[in-house]
Parts: sequence; C-alpha cells; structure tokens
Amino acid sequence: MTMLFMVMSMVSVLAQGPFGNGTPEERATQMTDRMKTSLKLTDDQVAKVQVANLQRVKDMTAARESGEDMRTSMQAVTEKYNAALQKILTPEQFNTYQESRRQGANRFNGPGGGNTSN
Repeated sequence: MTMLFMVMSMVSVLAQGPFGNGTPEERATQMTDRMKTSLKLTDDQVAKVQVANLQRVKDMTAARESGEDMRTSMQAVTEKYNAALQKILTPEQFNTYQESRRQGANRFNGPGGGNTSN
C-alpha cells in the first residue's frame, strides 16, 4: 500500500506544481537541480541523473497516456528509475534519496493531509 501511495504521489507531483510546468526537459532539469543540492551530486552524477530524470518524465507521461493500469505502469517506471539511480548514486546518496521520498509520502498522510484510510 505504501508503494502505491508513493507512486501515486510522484504522479501527482509530476502532473502539477513545479514539475508539471514546461517541457519534459525543463521538468527533468528542475528535478535534477533539486537532487544536486539535496544529494550533493558531483558534476558527473548531475549529467547522469539528468538523463535518468528525463527518461523518467517521458516514461511517466507515456504511462499516463497508455490507458493501461496506472498502478502497474507507475510502479514499473519507479522501479526502472530507482535501478538507474542506484547505478549513479553512492549508497549513502541513494539512502538519502529514499528517505526523502518516504518523508514526502508521509507528508501527505499527516494530520489533515491526503489519504486518511491507512
């Protein structure tokens, strides 16, 4: 259930707010910029993360437009993205990334927030 919520919250974030505006390239750059700061990426990592983020944005868009089961599609995109990040980031950076994703998902489950059917 937590994975489903994380996937759906990522879809929501990509569909609106700062990630929802602009071209796929602009959205990927916004994601990369945030990760560069929060994960203290090297220049080499920034270039690789940019490519992974662009692919993720494109995959998410394709999954939304496919008409297939959204949960299954988004979960596959997330797994592919996480596998790519694991190859780019150090173990410490990947753990920090995962923790920030968990905290982001929990933000929607807090008092007065989103899903109250835990």
